Amino acid sequence: MLKNWFNASNHGFNTEVLKDPIKGRSLHAAEDIPKGAFIIGDDTHNSLQIDALQWEALNDFVEQFPEAKLYKELRDIFLIYGFQNEPIGLR
Repeated sequence: MLKNWFNASNHGFNTEVLKDPIKGRSLHAAEDIPKGAFIIGDDTHNSLQIDALQWEALNDFVEQFPEAKLYKELRDIFLIYGFQNEPIGLR
């Protein structure tokens, strides 16, 4: 797998998010992607990461300052689009 992973020609980046009447949104390929290729293999530059302590602090802040609309919207983004991930080696 690693040999294929490090070959840039095995990665497809041309995707689009479309509205779906049932799911709300879904990811679609905007071009043909060969079988076995990786889709959006390196999207870390588009990612926001927050650890458990930061998440707790964000929630506490939103509760203490409900008028801080930006922070509530940031929390909503994590709730809607985020997922929990416990990376190995950070503890």
